[in-house]
Amino acid sequence: MNEKEYTEGIEVQSPMLKKLDNFWYHYKWHTLITLFFLIVFTVCTVQMCTQKTNDMLVMYSGPEALDQSERDNITKVFEHLVEEEGYAIGINAYNVLSEDEIRALEAETDADGKPLFVNRAFYTEEYKNYGTYTGTGESSIMLLSPWLYESLYKNDRLRNISELTDGVSEDALVNECGIVIGKTDIYAKYEALQVLPEDTVICFARPNWGMGKNSKAKHYAKEETLFCAIVEYENTESSGE
Repeated sequence: MNEKEYTEGIEVQSPMLKKLDNFWYHYKWHTLITLFFLIVFTVCTVQMCTQKTNDMLVMYSGPEALDQSERDNITKVFEHLVEEEGYAIGINAYNVLSEDEIRALEAETDADGKPLFVNRAFYTEEYKNYGTYTGTGESSIMLLSPWLYESLYKNDRLRNISELTDGVSEDALVNECGIVIGKTDIYAKYEALQVLPEDTVICFARPNWGMGKNSKAKHYAKEETLFCAIVEYENTESSGE
């Protein structure tokens, strides 16, 4: 008579599986934490490797809330102007309104006749960020609402256009330090720039001393090259470009 073989409850494991099980039991949390940081490190590394590094930044500050697509289209125009140098260009944008512009918005109504909500805190923060950024020296080329331009002009923060180029018509000048972009050939040529109000003023900051990118002569010279390419642009290219 054959004896029955009872296998229920008997655990069969190879020595290797036993070692892995023992390791997991003692080092489970160490392993999970290590894996977490490894994944974070890998993701950050990939992002840093694929992120576009800008040779210079242009700043816009005014009533238009530029989305990423609009910013990209503007930078493509600027990069085309200096394609021989191969500069990569980015845009920092601040959606800033004057007090008069805010009040005008608050006076508007929707389809039901209700006053529009205007987030004053947002515009206050944007203006604050704009003011901080202008002091960093990270951008010398600035596209500004007229009232913002006037403030920098009165505080002697801007270069005289005649120090940079003589290729700008007198009709386009604002004081001696600004150029109305709506009166330039480049604005008429490229729709990408026409998302900006016609009265936007393009100007060039004085260099910072001892801080910021524009305190470095080589970088500042690159910005001068781009600025002159923008304001001296003549609309002689074929419309099929």
